[in-house]
Amino acid sequence: MTETPLTVPQTRPEVLLGATLYLMNAYRRSPCPGLAAVVQRHLEHLAAHPRVDAVLRDIAAGLESDWAQLAAGPRPTEVKPAPASLRRTRLH
Repeated sequence: MTETPLTVPQTRPEVLLGATLYLMNAYRRSPCPGLAAVVQRHLEHLAAHPRVDAVLRDIAAGLESDWAQLAAGPRPTEVKPAPASLRRTRLH
């Protein structure tokens, strides 16, 4: 028995854009790497969608890398030593 590939009709550009904007707003309210990854994928689809205007495709492509960084999670912050005035002195 051979499997037939699943064909998915292409999403209408305005639906894809609306969903992307909704997800971006949701991320603003509740930032999380998983949600950023979903936004990134939506932007990736917008950038490759043949029925999306070229200007919007370019914008989506440019934003996609920014959202990829957010999807990767927070960067480790550099831990700075406490100022000398706040350090405990050693007692011998």
